[in-house]
This record gives sequence, structure tokens and C-alpha cells, in this order.
Amino acid sequence: MAVDVQAVLRAGGREAIKLLEFCVLSGQLEPVFGYLVSDYRTQATARRALALYDVFCAVGAPARMHADSALPPRNHGLLQDLQRIRADVLQVESYHATQPEHPRAVAIPPKYLFDRVCAVVDSPEHEVVRRIQERYDPALEPSENLPGGKLTASQRQFVDFVWRPQIRPYLVQAGFPRIATIGG
Repeated sequence: MAVDVQAVLRAGGREAIKLLEFCVLSGQLEPVFGYLVSDYRTQATARRALALYDVFCAVGAPARMHADSALPPRNHGLLQDLQRIRADVLQVESYHATQPEHPRAVAIPPKYLFDRVCAVVDSPEHEVVRRIQERYDPALEPSENLPGGKLTASQRQFVDFVWRPQIRPYLVQAGFPRIATIGG
């Protein structure tokens, strides 16, 4: 059964939540990134941009995606943009530490900041998306879509020691509250 990952995520609702849950459980996070970028575009903030980059795009990121052509070290454009955003955040925080009576705002990053990466990972030809489209059955529960109907040891390790204690709280704190229920 072929499922259109992007259509399910665009439609939202219970089906999108089930798909996102499956993606986290199976360690195939490209659709989660695409979903969060869609949310980011509605309200682009520096904190949200930094969280997306730190979790999914940076070299050594805990949920680094398979999109090498659009990510550092092969592509330095996104890295340079994020370095400017991070510098602006640090400058404003430093300013507030010395002059709290004169608040300054962090510049709003562009909504299109992650479009290049999304073009790679949202593509139906992308290996992870294609695998999900071919194997995911929306009629089943997320865990039932896993091979054998349960987490492997490495999937359990990721969910219990990376997703729940590190990634999910960081994303929620950065301004993605809808992700709070994903991943058990």
C-alpha cells in the first residue's frame, strides 16, 4: 500500500500524528523535519531556526538527516545563515544582560531558510520517504508498522535515550509544542 507522506502531513489530524509517531519510532525523521519546517514557516523565530538546525542539520546532530547535498559540510549556505542567527541571538542576550531596561529583539530569520533541505528530504524519490511510502500502512497503529510490530534494540535506544530526554524537550522549548506528544 503506497501512502503519500506529504499529503498525510498536510491534512493533519490523527493520521498525521500516527505517521509522525511511526517516523520517530522507526528513526526515519525526515518527515518530522518537514512537518516542523511547515510549522516554522508560519512563525519563523531564531529559536525555532536554531533548534531545527541543531537537531536535524548540523554535523553530528542527534537526528541528522540523509540530505548531504543540502547540509554542511557539502553545503555551507545554511551553516552561514545559522551562524549569523546564532550570533544575533548571543548579541541580544549579552545586550540584555547589561541593559535590561532597553529591550532589543532578535532579527526574524527568513521563512524560506530550510527550503533547500526540504526540497531534498520531502522528495518522493528520497530514500527514507520512498521507504515509508512503500511500507507504511495508515490503517495500522504506528508500532504495528514496525518490522515484527515492535521496536528493535537500536530504535528503543534512540527513543528512550535521545528522542524523549533530549530532542523532544529541546524542540518543545524552542517553540514547537505540537511535537510534545510524539514519541511516547
